[in-house]
Amino acid sequence: MQPAGVTPSHRSRTSLVVGITVLSAVSCIVLAFIAAPALSQMFPWISFPFTGRLPLGPSTAKSSGPSAPLGVIIDTAQQEAYKIDSDAVLSLVTAAPGGFTEGVPYTGPVTGSLEVSFSFYRPTGHNITIWVEDAAPTSTVRTYIDTVTDGSSGKRNYQLAMDTQEDNETLWASFKFTPRDAVTLTWEDARNHAVKQGLPPEQVLPLISTGRSESGTPVWSVDYWYQQGKSSISLGELFDIGDPVASYVVDGETGEILSVEYGDIMTGPTPAP
Repeated sequence: MQPAGVTPSHRSRTSLVVGITVLSAVSCIVLAFIAAPALSQMFPWISFPFTGRLPLGPSTAKSSGPSAPLGVIIDTAQQEAYKIDSDAVLSLVTAAPGGFTEGVPYTGPVTGSLEVSFSFYRPTGHNITIWVEDAAPTSTVRTYIDTVTDGSSGKRNYQLAMDTQEDNETLWASFKFTPRDAVTLTWEDARNHAVKQGLPPEQVLPLISTGRSESGTPVWSVDYWYQQGKSSISLGELFDIGDPVASYVVDGETGEILSVEYGDIMTGPTPAP
């Protein structure tokens, strides 16, 4: 059963508006994982070019309960980033359940924390990634400080983040619904669709990113991916993004579901560790 008043579409105009944002989010998530220098730093025992499998997890949420307000979550991440570099600029916000990479079943949005990921660029071109759990942002902070990004491309990314900083801050401040709210609004429909497709619903997990609607209002893009349980992953699997089981665009101010798409069933992208 689909959400009331919403017609499933494979090419909705609203989805196309947020498409670039979604593509950027997925690309950043995957590239953060597969860049060989970063992988060498995170997994120093691996030689590149790498043809084997990377060990994973386990990675599960350390907190549970209702989500903190989005403003509190963002402020926590920014404060942590500014401790490292006061000139860092926030460029990307995504969210997923802890254990998404390993296909750990998500307990659901009533009490199940989401891990919110914040990507910052520094004037040097390097990246800072901050992760916090939405139920307890101040006590669940994780940090990754990039020291190997190519300087020229990184500096261009920093300048782009600077150029869009005001618009992005206005966008993030206008959200009245959290990522967890967006999952709550789409959770049952996605699980019902998974069952119809013969998929175990506990393995269909949400990946959330921000965007704008045609009218400029903030939206959450919620993609549900079939994530089979795994303890390791190959680089080929990281490139095999495929299609989500179901995708929703949720108005970040009103909670209205603006569009729904049901896609092919394939294992989805992998957030950075």
